[in-house]
Amino acid sequence: VKPTLAQIAAASAAKPVQKNKPPSAARPFVSNTGPSGFQFVYIGRSRKISRGDTRARLKRCGIDISRVLDISFPAHGIIGVLVHCQYAPTFISTMKRVNAELFEDFDPLDPKHIADPQYESCSQAGRQDLAAQLQYKRCMNALTYLQASRPYQVKPVGYSLVQLGYISAEDVTSCASTPATNPRAKVNSDAGALF
Repeated sequence: VKPTLAQIAAASAAKPVQKNKPPSAARPFVSNTGPSGFQFVYIGRSRKISRGDTRARLKRCGIDISRVLDISFPAHGIIGVLVHCQYAPTFISTMKRVNAELFEDFDPLDPKHIADPQYESCSQAGRQDLAAQLQYKRCMNALTYLQASRPYQVKPVGYSLVQLGYISAEDVTSCASTPATNPRAKVNSDAGALF
């Protein structure tokens, strides 16, 4: 039996809003209780994967993609996902449910994560400086992207990154006052030069 147009449309209709949590559109109207700030959650990866593919796969795992602010690749085999502190436990439990590998003690400033052979001859201090520069650049790229897509979140995310010691308060002020541009054009060209 051939389905009617109404049956086809009904089958592809959007899923109903879940009753147990407010939809993302209602979030501004819900009182803010609990911890504030943002953090990186580090998960494993078994192959090269783009940011877009990572977002799509996270969504298929049950992650609310509107809560994922940035995705970075701080080391070989590791993905850094920037989320709000209150969403982090949900994100972690969802990743555990799908048997994803979590790196709770991952330190992006550890020089052992620099895999480029051209830096093997550098001193330990030089490698630590390079690791800090790379993390600084990742954080600034995240803020640049937020400035274009969610400008109201640049300062809160930026000040969380300041508290983590990755960037300075002056960097946040500078990024927040910079006009929005297409962030991925420069980010993608810079990322391509690293690998």
